[in-house]
Amino acid sequence: MFQKIFFVLLVCVCGADETSNASCDGTAYLQLSGEQEKISSQTRRRKTSAWCYTAPCDEIKKRCLLEGQCCSVAEVCVVQPQPTPTPLVVQIFADLSCQTPIRTVVLTASTAPQCTNCADKCHIQGNTADPEWKSMNITGPGSVAATNNCVGSFPSPSTFGTTATAASGCVDHGSLGVPNSFSLLISCSGTLTGQSSASFNTACSR
Repeated sequence: MFQKIFFVLLVCVCGADETSNASCDGTAYLQLSGEQEKISSQTRRRKTSAWCYTAPCDEIKKRCLLEGQCCSVAEVCVVQPQPTPTPLVVQIFADLSCQTPIRTVVLTASTAPQCTNCADKCHIQGNTADPEWKSMNITGPGSVAATNNCVGSFPSPSTFGTTATAASGCVDHGSLGVPNSFSLLISCSGTLTGQSSASFNTACSR
């Protein structure tokens, strides 16, 4: 309504005084354009639907910037930082009762030639031979599968036993059905290629 009234007044003033037509064509038109833009912006900012109060803040700010909606909410909401994922960590022991760890591995950040999210004894120890991996203690979310063969070191498929989690506490190789000792520990969120992949998928119910 204000736009119509302003436009009518502009036409009347400009029509009544022909000597001021140059000014009407320039300054007055710019004033009208400015008022229209101001009103349009205010109208867009008033459009606040129920969605604006439930959507994530980053989406709300994007809607305000691109479409002029939810701006009253966008001005006060705060974009929350993405939470840092909790890593899955295993402590590895040379004894059966988890007394003194010989190695600590962040499984979710460890890889080997044929696996991800894994600790392969033959690959990870480098030039320093570890004692046998007899037991482990897990912290963090997720399940860990284990076998007694390193990935790619033996031509025959390795058989995975049952899985363990942080709630399992100290876990020795025998309790998971793994003979002799652990040689490969792998998170069920990881991947494994080669002949042992079928057994791994079965152990992790995938």
